[in-house]
Amino acid sequence: MKTLDHFSYELGAADCFCEMVRAGVKRLALAHPCATKEERDQYLPYFEKLCGQYGVQMYVEDEPLLTDLFPLSLNRGKYNALFYQEERVLQEYLGLKGEKAAALAQGTYSQVRRDIAWRFGKLLSYTDEGIRRLLRENQERELNLFCNGGGCGEQTAGELARFRALLDRTKPLLYVPLAMEPAEYPGCLSWIAEELAPWEGTIHMVERGEDLAELDFSRFSGVFLGGGNTYRLLGELRKGGGPKLKAFAREGGPVWGGSAGAIVLGASITPCSWEDENTEGLSELSGLGLIPGELSLFCHYGGQGESQECREFLESLSERMPILALPEEDTLLVGEKAVLWGKYPAWLFHQGRETAVSPGEAVI
Repeated sequence: MKTLDHFSYELGAADCFCEMVRAGVKRLALAHPCATKEERDQYLPYFEKLCGQYGVQMYVEDEPLLTDLFPLSLNRGKYNALFYQEERVLQEYLGLKGEKAAALAQGTYSQVRRDIAWRFGKLLSYTDEGIRRLLRENQERELNLFCNGGGCGEQTAGELARFRALLDRTKPLLYVPLAMEPAEYPGCLSWIAEELAPWEGTIHMVERGEDLAELDFSRFSGVFLGGGNTYRLLGELRKGGGPKLKAFAREGGPVWGGSAGAIVLGASITPCSWEDENTEGLSELSGLGLIPGELSLFCHYGGQGESQECREFLESLSERMPILALPEEDTLLVGEKAVLWGKYPAWLFHQGRETAVSPGEAVI
């Protein structure tokens, strides 16, 4: 059988999409996403010829619309070209991007994300059943992770309000205080109720890693991972609840992690060794790996006022892994992008160097 080279295959696919748009089978069609701008751009002269041949138009897309319709990795950070015939179709697409951006800025995206995904599917001329199937089968959605540097009260009031806005009050919040000693759990429950006020939903607190492993996470509106000893928390998550938590997060479930609870969401908990004692005797220190860029976290960071010894520790460790050092007032929000929110700069340690990250700036 004759081998078909990849370049010719991609042009053949684009030819098909253009013909479908010209015939009215699709209002909007997407070329196959490319990993780099350079890869995508090599096709553009040929795409333009196809558009002229079929009488359709092309829009060059460097920041594609990400929705729950497709797995996140399919389009995030990719480059594409869109084919359409009527200008109003392109304006509909750009309008959806604008709606999503506004909802993210207002903290209301959870309320409209399914609707935006549905309308995107209709714009692509998918059937209702086809859209339902894609939404049902997609297990790699944009995350709703809140990774806080270990603050509380007024330090985190703004970001906690954004987290609360994502919660469905008809479902309980799952509270995981397993980084703390069991004797402290009653006080933890009182603390979380005060932190989440004026949220009116119920709180389900789990007290053992084994119990966490038995839960159906779909029953909960969100998960709150409290602080304490990071090794202890990771050890408890490894009793079976970790994979369920990871799946819940990957399906878009809201997750708040504070201090130890934030650190376990990263690629490795190794940075916590500066502050925490390895009470569990763990040798394998991989976290849940939910933060893009294989980023690990360090919490309670004092910024420029931090000790020289701590900074040297992070600089040395960053030769092996990128580390974001978060002050207590800051929260890394991981969704379409990983963006820093808070009051003070955080510090990114990478390959032995440290760089300031300002609030509002994308880290990844």
